[in-house]
Amino acid sequence: MQLKLGLITCLGSSLNGLLIEQLLIKNITISAIIIDGKMPQKYIEIEKNRLNKNFISKDLFDFNLCDTPSYFVRDHNSIEAIELMKNQKFDYILNAGTPRILRQPALMTSGGIINCHPGKLPDYRGCTAVEWSIYNNDTVGATTHFMDTGIDTGPILLYEPLKINQYEKYEDIRTKMLFHQANLLVKTVEYLTKNRITQISEKKSVGGKYYKPIRDELLQEVKDKLTTGAYSCQ
Repeated sequence: MQLKLGLITCLGSSLNGLLIEQLLIKNITISAIIIDGKMPQKYIEIEKNRLNKNFISKDLFDFNLCDTPSYFVRDHNSIEAIELMKNQKFDYILNAGTPRILRQPALMTSGGIINCHPGKLPDYRGCTAVEWSIYNNDTVGATTHFMDTGIDTGPILLYEPLKINQYEKYEDIRTKMLFHQANLLVKTVEYLTKNRITQISEKKSVGGKYYKPIRDELLQEVKDKLTTGAYSCQ
């Protein structure tokens, strides 16, 4: 039996289009989309500078989703959003870019809200996990997990490393990671279809380290390491 899935997101999230494409390929249906405004322009610009210049980001309106109800809310933590998610009776909700740190009432509206973090958890919680992984000469990967009130601390579902070739450009790696996250979210849906686990039944992730955004001078070291082929973890 197919899961009843919701999607929470905001307009301008680069993950939107890639995730929708993969779900359509796998014939996985989203029952409703709940949209919390638009990604702040400064974050859109930050991500644009990280990605391959040839990458074209698609958003929700680039797809024929006429049969999928879409709802605009002022905040995914708002009373109206919580009531909407409860009334939909989702098995799970996928996160494709909510601009919020979700609070407990929103997190408890389904069997779990699933996020895909672009780093290995619990080792690389927080910001710029791709960059910090390369800087530390560690494996780059993505992790799906149930969201909780912490930052990247919810129960872990799946982890998958990202293959990086020697001398691969930083912008190409960052672009590949978006595709990798979308693919891993779909694999997680398939996993949960066979294993109906919930956030309540799973233990909170412990340990690891929280990373702040990498500084510009350290980011340049990351790019230099890739350019010279010094990064050889994979």
